[in-house]
Amino acid sequence: MSVKRMVRHNLGLKAPRGMGWFTDPKRAAYNRIYDRTSVSFWSLLKKLFGG
Repeated sequence: MSVKRMVRHNLGLKAPRGMGWFTDPKRAAYNRIYDRTSVSFWSLLKKLFGG
């Protein structure tokens, strides 16, 4: 764990959920696209077997 992260967590300076667009917009955009375009193995099985 980095020193920066240790200090931030010890002081309780964590951003609430959904604040990724302010803290790291590039990563937030990548994650949003990845989540919407990736497909899990289990969801494919459900579609195949009508679950």
